[in-house]
Amino acid sequence: MSINIKYLSIVLVVVMLAIVAPVEARKDVQYENCEMLESIMLDVTFSNVPIDITYVKQEAGKIQLLAKDMGIEDITIQNMSYNTYNNNSSGGCGQALSEEHKLNGDTAEYKLSGYLSFMIDNAEKAKSLMDKLIEQGYNVNFSMSAYRQCQ
Repeated sequence: MSINIKYLSIVLVVVMLAIVAPVEARKDVQYENCEMLESIMLDVTFSNVPIDITYVKQEAGKIQLLAKDMGIEDITIQNMSYNTYNNNSSGGCGQALSEEHKLNGDTAEYKLSGYLSFMIDNAEKAKSLMDKLIEQGYNVNFSMSAYRQCQ
C-alpha cells in the first residue's frame, strides 16, 4: 500500500507541474505585446498670492508659451483648481486694502491659492520644464505613473 501512495504522490506532482508550467509560459506571452504607457504631470502651486482673479489663466498661458519655446509641443492643462478670497486682515467686517490698491481705485484686494496640472508626453521634457519653472520662481511638483496597455 505504501507503493501506491508513493506512486500517487509522484503522479500528483507531475500533473501539477504539467498544469503550472504552461500557465507560467502563457504569462510571458500574454504581456509580450503590452506597451508601457507613462502619464507625466507637472503641478504648479500658488499659495496666498495677491492677485486679480484672472491670475491663474494668465500664468497657465505663460507656462505653455515657455514650454513651446523649449520645443515642448505636447503640453495640455489636465487640471486647474483655485480659490480666491478677499484679504480681510483687519479682523472686522471691512476689507483692508493696501495703499497701492486704494490709489489704483480698487475696491477689494484678493489672494489666491490653487494649482495647475499640466500633462506632458515625455519625462525628460517634463524635467527640463520643471527646472526652468523653478528658476523663474514657480513651486513645481513632478509626478509620473506608468501602466501597461495590452492589445
